[in-house]
Amino acid sequence: MIGRSGTAGRRKSEALLEASGVLLRPMETGNALEKFAYQRVSLLALAFGVAISVAAPTNALDPIEGENLADKARYLCDWRQTHPENPTPLAYCDDDDVPRYMWGLRMQDWWQWMFNRYEEKAAPMRGAFLDDWTAHRKPVLDEAARDARKKEAEEASARRDKTVAEAAARARADAKKKQREAADRETWVAHSATSLTPESLCLELNRGSKAARQELERRNLLNAIEWTLIDEWTLIDSHRIQIGMSETALLCSWGRTDVNRTVTAAGERKQYVYGRGTMVYVDNGYVTAYQDSH
Repeated sequence: MIGRSGTAGRRKSEALLEASGVLLRPMETGNALEKFAYQRVSLLALAFGVAISVAAPTNALDPIEGENLADKARYLCDWRQTHPENPTPLAYCDDDDVPRYMWGLRMQDWWQWMFNRYEEKAAPMRGAFLDDWTAHRKPVLDEAARDARKKEAEEASARRDKTVAEAAARARADAKKKQREAADRETWVAHSATSLTPESLCLELNRGSKAARQELERRNLLNAIEWTLIDEWTLIDSHRIQIGMSETALLCSWGRTDVNRTVTAAGERKQYVYGRGTMVYVDNGYVTAYQDSH
């Protein structure tokens, strides 16, 4: 027996097998077994005493590349309705069970089969289809993609604006809360000033209480020089201190800290331990010495 290959031989082989009912057109039903029968028809042909070599198409068609393959496949379903010279149906067009991600693969197989069967008109037909898709369908997809990107950008901008607005609202709410708390505390200090200790008044003074300052002034707990030291914060920021200031002035100026106390026959000595290695010594209510790391 003489083997035959090529387009003419393949067509005659298909005609023989179609006449005998062995070969069904692949992709008409989307059945994988039918496709297998087409690709391996030589094995079936041997049963009829015919040696035919059609295992793989001689001219493989380059696949359609690029994005939107599934959309091209769906567009082909509608496009082919207006092209009666395209005789072979597309199985996936009317089969809801074919998943979308398979449409592109089915379309590639369909065009390959068309090329194998109708080589002379299949290639220009595919070119016309792709030109039509590029001219009519692709602009729609591009516009939809631009609209989607624009909408996404607008939504992202709106989310950022909302985040900024919420943060600003929280900041305003926190500020108002602090103002209310300060006002409430100021009211409390004003009502309780006469019963507060000098140390407590200094603590409230460091918090900005005007009522505490007024009470300190009313009691005359600090002299003019000490008020100057307290008000001139640059002296405190540079860790300067003045010998002879009262303990109350020290507390009003630098605030409360850890204290070591020593009691002798000569009286009471306190050691105020501040940060950065600074220690202030208070003897009987007045600053007599200080020590720092300089």
